[in-house]
Amino acid sequence: MMRALVFSLLVMLGPVAVPASALGECLPMDQVRVAVRTGQVIPLIQALHAARGAAAGEVIDSRLCGGPGNFRYVVTLLSQDGRVMRVTIDAQSGAVLAVK
Repeated sequence: MMRALVFSLLVMLGPVAVPASALGECLPMDQVRVAVRTGQVIPLIQALHAARGAAAGEVIDSRLCGGPGNFRYVVTLLSQDGRVMRVTIDAQSGAVLAVK
């Protein structure tokens, strides 16, 4: 019940804001596909696997932000106890950089 309530609130409020200064610009999906196809970044599925290994929860958002040499996947998860967690993944190596 609590999880459904928190999820409903998140849907009504929209995506959790991430300061642009912290991540740089986030790429639209067509540019993400090009970055994956050209080998600049790992596929999103690998980043999601790394994020789920670092924090338990349901994925509610994911983005690729930054630029060449500094790409980061930012994966937002909703934990079973209703907390929103953000996992930052290095998009070249797949390494977990931060869990907040």
